[in-house]
Amino acid sequence: EIQLAQLKQPPPYLELLLTGEDSESNKPFVNKIRAYNQVFAFTSISGATLDKDLANAKQGVYTYKIKGQHYHQYGSLMPKHIEDKKPKPTFAQIYFYDGEDFESQINRRHKMMKETLNKDMLEALQWELYNKNPFVQTFISAKNKEQEYQKLQELHEEEDLNEKIEVLYIALHNTHSKDMRNYNTPTAAEIAVVYFNFDNQEPNKRDILIYRNDNRLVRISEMHGAYDPLQYPLLFLYEEYGWHKAIEQNIKIIERQKYLQETVEAIDEEIEFPISSDHEHSDDNEELKSSKLQQKKKGKRKTVTIREFVVYRFMIRDSNRTKSTLHYAGRLFQQYIVDQYVKWKTNNLCWQYKNQAKLRTETYYGLNDMISNEDANINKLGKQIILPSSFTGSTRYFQQLYQDAMAIVREFGKPNLFITVTCNPTWPEITNELLPNQKSSDRPDLIARVFKLKLNAITDDLFNKGVLGKVIAHVHVIEFQKRGLLHVHILMIMAPEDKPQTPEDFDRIVSAEIPDKDKQPKLYKTISKNMIHGPCGSINPSSPCMVDRKCSKYFPRDFATTSTTNKNRYPTYRRRNNKRIIKKKSVSINIDNIWIVPYNPYLS
Repeated sequence: EIQLAQLKQPPPYLELLLTGEDSESNKPFVNKIRAYNQVFAFTSISGATLDKDLANAKQGVYTYKIKGQHYHQYGSLMPKHIEDKKPKPTFAQIYFYDGEDFESQINRRHKMMKETLNKDMLEALQWELYNKNPFVQTFISAKNKEQEYQKLQELHEEEDLNEKIEVLYIALHNTHSKDMRNYNTPTAAEIAVVYFNFDNQEPNKRDILIYRNDNRLVRISEMHGAYDPLQYPLLFLYEEYGWHKAIEQNIKIIERQKYLQETVEAIDEEIEFPISSDHEHSDDNEELKSSKLQQKKKGKRKTVTIREFVVYRFMIRDSNRTKSTLHYAGRLFQQYIVDQYVKWKTNNLCWQYKNQAKLRTETYYGLNDMISNEDANINKLGKQIILPSSFTGSTRYFQQLYQDAMAIVREFGKPNLFITVTCNPTWPEITNELLPNQKSSDRPDLIARVFKLKLNAITDDLFNKGVLGKVIAHVHVIEFQKRGLLHVHILMIMAPEDKPQTPEDFDRIVSAEIPDKDKQPKLYKTISKNMIHGPCGSINPSSPCMVDRKCSKYFPRDFATTSTTNKNRYPTYRRRNNKRIIKKKSVSINIDNIWIVPYNPYLS
């Protein structure tokens, strides 16, 4: 049902910067690609705080992680005037202020990043954008038009012309009027119009209006089609539009024309949302699960949701496998993924905001409870928005999951097995699908997809095939580690005949010893590479597991001839001193069984 036009292949120069001839030649650009994108961006990102410890990449892989509110903003065409100081245009202002003075544009962008970027690269990218990006052409065209009116003023001495020029503005359209299933790249005339106040035209109310002199910073609606290309000119160099709510699914031509007309009429009549006049929110989950009454009235939904749009963009197809700007962008791709998630989540939250009546929020008494609380600060109470348990991540969502888990335990008993499965970035299913000169950390989309497929296979073995015994109930949770890799915690309640009770049962399921290198070479290789803790302690006091000069995971463990249970009924696994060792070049000791993390041979 979802079909979108493919993103265009990047121009040869940008493609070379992204891919490089080898893994080293593209590092100067890809390692700073977020900075290069920022100096050419039309909008700024505000509100959210970047976790700089994870983003410095000095220890571990680069990870883009933010916290706080996240949104895009734009200012006026001209920088704020400060007496006795030179103007300092930034972002979109540079295109308008300097116009076709490309040398000035390049110098400003070079200084924006304290001259840490390659000036030759900036110049080459500047020309690529000038020749191919309709928004760049629009802003420079606006400057040229202003200069033309100034010349008219000099010729005709029209005293009031300055005042007219002061209200020059650019209107950026919400859509480029083309069917995005077949056409992606707009022209300058299709995406924007330059207005003066003496023009007898009115902009569309859903347009972004950027005035010549306006010292305010204005938030862009996440629902605007230009939201993404204005922030990511290097990802969408041809200014391919992002998601907007009028993108259609594949429907018959007659139905499509009729629906398009109805959509346009609905847009014109819709009620404005307080955050932005562009907002019209429809949550993917609620739209699919909770709006049966709406569907009866309007029929099946015929437009593409944010999630559907983004998932389609993330998928690599044969036609764009070797030329995808998006998937080659590395750190900028990570930022884009986070940005799209925030957009989707914001859309869902706003749907909740606008549909409180449908959610029957009068049945919740949280506000009354808070007011009755003597410790509550009445001055800080505002309008309460109820997030139901169907909203992923809400308090009620987690409470319901917890209650469900406790109900399972009450019915079937306590869990018997606790299994953790962690994503391995060197899995061949991941490394074989990487584009040339890429690392696993460059492709969080690929990592997530492969992990989900692996998890499906593992849970099928555990729950359906019963490789560890018959499972009568289970719960699991998927989490992201700090560095972006996924892992899952699985709790399983076994049938009475398969509950581990004796040391022999423990040894059948779990091993904490080095495998026999000759009899189990594959298992030996896996354990040697992935299941060794540290070493830590006095050997490596700077190990991440060290807390107060002790290992928080209690390594190294003691040797044990048999498996036993401790006073808390937790097992202590067998670790025989059988002289098996693993030699690692990175440490000065031989690794024996006291450093092995417990594992299941089958799952390993």
